[in-house]
Amino acid sequence: MAGELDLDTAPQLQQEISRVLRQPGVRGIQVDLAEVTFCDSSGIAVLDAGFGEAARNDITLRVVRVPAMIATILQVVGLLQPLTRPAS
Repeated sequence: MAGELDLDTAPQLQQEISRVLRQPGVRGIQVDLAEVTFCDSSGIAVLDAGFGEAARNDITLRVVRVPAMIATILQVVGLLQPLTRPAS
């Protein structure tokens, strides 16, 4: 991801997460947020839904290289810990 994760771009991330989850043998997905400059509720919803979809399929979805501003948003909505917890 690069730039804004918002109403315009969130569907692209959702499609990519779903595409990767459908691939045979996938055990984990990392979403690199280092270059994300903005994230609205649409982006948060996609990350939350992707996390849930992955968990239902026994796949780990994690965000990595999370900018401080995005980490704050994820913390406020209660997703920082689940999305950054190391795989067990």
